Amino acid sequence: NITCDKVLDKMASSDGLTEFDDVQQYCQSLLHCLSDTTRRANSLPSAGDDHEFYSTADGFQVFVQHHAGKILKMLSVLCKHQGLPYSRWNPRDIEIDELTEWLVEVNDQMIDRLSCSLDELSGVAPTREPVIRQSSSQTKSQTALWNREGSDKRVHIRVMHARNIARPQLKFKDKIDNSNSPFVHRLMWRPNCLTRDGEEEEGDAVIGEFVRRLRGGGDGGNESVYESDTHPYEREIKEFKPSERQLQPAEMKMYCSMEETPLTVVTTLDQLTELNAILEKETEIAIDLEHHAYRTFQGITCLMQVSTRSADYLVDVLQLRPHINLLLDVFTNPAIVKVLHGADHDVLWLQRDFALYIVNLFDTHQAACTLQLARHSLAFLLHHYCQVDADKQFQLADWRIRPLPQEMIDYSRADTHYLLYIYDKMKNELIEKSSAVGSNLLLAVIENSKQVAVKVYEKPLLDDESHLKLYYKLRRTLSEQQLSVFKALYAWRDRVAREEDESPRYVLPNHMLLHISELSPREIQGVLACCAPIPPLVRQHVQEIHRLIQQSRQGGTAVKRKTNKEITESDGPVEKDCGDIRNESVDEQPIRWMSHGLTSSGPPIQLALPVHTVFEEKEAVQSASKRLALDIEASFISPLQRT
Repeated sequence: NITCDKVLDKMASSDGLTEFDDVQQYCQSLLHCLSDTTRRANSLPSAGDDHEFYSTADGFQVFVQHHAGKILKMLSVLCKHQGLPYSRWNPRDIEIDELTEWLVEVNDQMIDRLSCSLDELSGVAPTREPVIRQSSSQTKSQTALWNREGSDKRVHIRVMHARNIARPQLKFKDKIDNSNSPFVHRLMWRPNCLTRDGEEEEGDAVIGEFVRRLRGGGDGGNESVYESDTHPYEREIKEFKPSERQLQPAEMKMYCSMEETPLTVVTTLDQLTELNAILEKETEIAIDLEHHAYRTFQGITCLMQVSTRSADYLVDVLQLRPHINLLLDVFTNPAIVKVLHGADHDVLWLQRDFALYIVNLFDTHQAACTLQLARHSLAFLLHHYCQVDADKQFQLADWRIRPLPQEMIDYSRADTHYLLYIYDKMKNELIEKSSAVGSNLLLAVIENSKQVAVKVYEKPLLDDESHLKLYYKLRRTLSEQQLSVFKALYAWRDRVAREEDESPRYVLPNHMLLHISELSPREIQGVLACCAPIPPLVRQHVQEIHRLIQQSRQGGTAVKRKTNKEITESDGPVEKDCGDIRNESVDEQPIRWMSHGLTSSGPPIQLALPVHTVFEEKEAVQSASKRLALDIEASFISPLQRT
């Protein structure tokens, strides 16, 4: 409560900077307040049984609602000060998913605005090297329950990003396929695959030829010896059985410090070939990936970390992208255990970018779940097994930066440096607890890891109902006309994102898409007024956006009704009733009125329409009363119709 008041007072004070010597000191003071708020928030009961238990107390509910209101007020003040869209959030009605998405969009806008301001201040040069910006402050490292008390160490909080950075995908030799078609797995070779007899095919015979093609052609050639829309190694993964050695307790050996462990940054094909030869001799390796998704449609893998028992390796996969598939023999070798933490996304990124697949995966996240540990994050495992406090300050950094700063090198290296030691500890613990529960927990973890490894990457596809997924997620109500605009803009955003290889939220953030759809502005300036700040691609295509809005406005108001002929054709033949005699003549054959059993006979009678009728459609755009009349007519059921 005191911390929130301090932050609000600093933002609301007109002369809030007078007590500070410079802006850096002011930012440090704010970061101190925010870090203290984070520490106090982490002390609250976490989601689950604890939170449900405390929620039964009225005092706890009042406490949560009160402080939630103050925090939401602070967020609104920040956004109002920055000229960003904000709302007067009600803590009782707010949806967590909606608020989280809004926060992400606001942060992206603020970072983009800062980058644009820095460009305007210093000028933009096409050949300028990326400039790494960072702000830092010292704060306590108490960020979790297991590290909440008894520690007064201080760490630096840094926000690191780059401006004037060249988009790496522009240099890729293989063009990224963003087409609206399913993803196809293309492999130039398939080592360690099983034949119909269940035996492995010889992979060593083609490795030399594959490397020769890499060196000669530069990209390994464009031929694909295997193409499929299913997982190429699904059978190998499902039929994998661990060796006896893998099921035995591990011999514990303490890890070396990072200062004592050699580090190799792999940037050339020769270095990659040497790494592949080293990994082939190992029995366990640790792997992790760093990913970027904001300035690309499908996302790109920027860095691969690999650790053995004696060395660490950082592979620049942006520079070596065409050659990374050389590691397929190691990744699919069932005799080598591949240790990853939370590999659900990693296996998909490997498939999409490098056609790499993992056989014999051990996911430490699955092991943590099986062991029912208090937490399942890598940070918790590092503290629990290695007494190492994880440094997660660069978790959201821009990993496209080249060359990588030393801080980011140390951060990425730590993700795999301790992972093999954690694997040994968890493996022994699983074996030890198996006897107590009467089942093999180690085999259970391996089976669960198989389910992760067998996942298949799916490219985001656009269909006629794709916009409805976002519409339902946003939990807003749109009229038929507004929904028509929403659908058209959603399709435009998807098309531009594919063509420009940008993320949809970079092209047009979700909240701006919804705002434009709600207002459906008639003028071009109204479209731009809905966006603050204006995304570059929106400004570039504003004429097209305006045209789509006008077309959707006209098409969205027309209510299509089924005619009697359409109803007859779709529902089958029906007997004539009073609702079908407009614009028709009475047949010479007697017609039996269904309700009264009466008959009529005589010559055909041509019925004339009245001069005025509320059911006519003479205009494309109709008033609300006419639309209501059309709805009534469409739902009308004749009282003479047989039931």
